[in-house]
Amino acid sequence: MRAPPGETNETKLYSAFLTPQSSLSDWGIGMGMYFSTLSSIGVILLLAGILSIPNIIWYSSDRYDPSPNRDVNFSLMRILRFSAICSSREWVKCDDCNADTWNNIFTNNYYGTGIDVTTGETVTLINRTTCLPAQFAPGMWSFGVLLLLILCITAYNM
Repeated sequence: MRAPPGETNETKLYSAFLTPQSSLSDWGIGMGMYFSTLSSIGVILLLAGILSIPNIIWYSSDRYDPSPNRDVNFSLMRILRFSAICSSREWVKCDDCNADTWNNIFTNNYYGTGIDVTTGETVTLINRTTCLPAQFAPGMWSFGVLLLLILCITAYNM
């Protein structure tokens, strides 16, 4: 209940979670619309997060990234473990690569040259991931969650 101007009796604040939308009309329609939108978007994003749990489990599994580097005890790596980051890499020969192909700030990390021990020739090497390539099921699951988000937000705006 809103206290009228000049009220001297003790008043009580509105509850953050239990205040009905009709009580917010004391401050105008914009305040009610803001909190209505905020709660609706919160529910939609919570639903999308729950539906994304299978992908989170897949990308944090040893089947996707078998590298022991995933368990590094840095707080950022612990968060990234549940993403599609791949920490398992290996240097492989690349016959049709040259320095111009990798002309960016990561050139030193992903491009190099070495000597082939059997022939003695200089070979071009690239550092590639050994994680599984994109899989159909996790991709379709992410696409489904994206479509759900689009449908929910579209339906909310109607």
